[in-house]
Amino acid sequence: MWYKFSALFHLAKYILLALVSILFALYGVSLLISSYGIKDPFGFIMTFFSSNLIILISLVPFAGLLFRLYKWNQKRQLGERDGKYKEPIHRE
Repeated sequence: MWYKFSALFHLAKYILLALVSILFALYGVSLLISSYGIKDPFGFIMTFFSSNLIILISLVPFAGLLFRLYKWNQKRQLGERDGKYKEPIHRE
C-alpha cells in the first residue's frame, strides 16, 4: 500500500514540475514573439536572447522528466522492482 502512495506522490511531483516547466516555456515564447515588436535594436537583442534563455532553462526539467520516464520504462520492461539493477542474461 505504501509503495503505491509513494509512486503516486512521485508521479504528481513530476507532473507538477512538467506543468511549471511548460508554462515558463510558453512565457518565453510569448516574450520572444513580443520582442519582434520592439523598435529599439538594443532592446530587441536583449529581449530576444533573454527569451531564448528562458525557453532553454525551462525545457531542461521537462527533458529530465522524459529521461526519467524512459529509464523507468526500461526498468519496468526488465521486470525490476525496488530500484535494484539486474544484469540481463546474454547468451551466445
